[in-house]
Amino acid sequence: MDDPLPPALAGTTVAPPRRSPLGLILRLAVTVACLALLLRIVHPRELIATLQRASWPFFLASLLANVCDESMATLKWRQLLRGVADPPPFLSMLRLTLEGRFIAFFLPSTVTADLYKGTVLTRSGRSGAAAFSSIVMERILGLLSIMTVGLVALGVLPAHLFGVNSAVTVVVAVGATAVGLAVFLNADRIAAVVLPMLPPRWQRLHTFLTGLAGAFAAYRGRAGLLVQAFLLSLLIQTTRAVAIWILARGVGDTTPFIYFVLLVPYVYLVNMLPIASSRVGLEQAVFVGLFSAVGMPPQTALAVSLLSVAVGFALVLPFGILLPFKR
Repeated sequence: MDDPLPPALAGTTVAPPRRSPLGLILRLAVTVACLALLLRIVHPRELIATLQRASWPFFLASLLANVCDESMATLKWRQLLRGVADPPPFLSMLRLTLEGRFIAFFLPSTVTADLYKGTVLTRSGRSGAAAFSSIVMERILGLLSIMTVGLVALGVLPAHLFGVNSAVTVVVAVGATAVGLAVFLNADRIAAVVLPMLPPRWQRLHTFLTGLAGAFAAYRGRAGLLVQAFLLSLLIQTTRAVAIWILARGVGDTTPFIYFVLLVPYVYLVNMLPIASSRVGLEQAVFVGLFSAVGMPPQTALAVSLLSVAVGFALVLPFGILLPFKR
């Protein structure tokens, strides 16, 4: 039986944030700049020739790996949500996850998918604080798994790939992520000190932040749940590497699998940045930059990245088509 919810979680709702036109312009500028850079590095004829070597069986195998990836990501999110609220059925949450992925193809960054998932759960009658705390905790554990992979990468990848100070950078990133996790787990204690300083007219914000802090704190006594979610995060990173490695094999590339395990998480991390515009532009530039450094031809790296986007879109397209008919 689940522990009772903190009282502040009941009935809490949240409104999606307003987006700035300046932010949209910046994201479009980054996308255009990345595409222009890629066209200078890779000749279109070389790219087309590489794409023509793609194999449908490999494409379908990568699609199956993506299904496993999304299923495990949904399972992890559902387990974390169970820590603070009664979650919907697994298939309902999987559908919600894939709908969010579809929307993120047309709106900036994967954070859009998180906002969609949190908003839908809130409108279905669940606490907004519980919904968003589970999503944020899922992201934090995902980041921690990426940073863990980064520590391994330092001892395996070429020294020039991350730069001279890469060791310090990754260690600092791991430390910052761990500190962030500790802050969230003690959010109720921090809120008890900080929130009384808010003006009385900000009562709605006070109520929401209190509920959100209580939801985060509910994870404090659930070390087993957090460890389980972290291990799932590592497995998800590996599955994503497998999905892209399959595509690379499908176009005849022989880059060792270990490089996909160590580098692919950083490609996914880029899509969480505020300057990322869907999955076009920045993702391809980062993919080409990383994999070219370990010996993959730039035209192959760009083709594999584009095929990865195509596989992801093929997976979520049916859910996007049905989205207007959803009640």
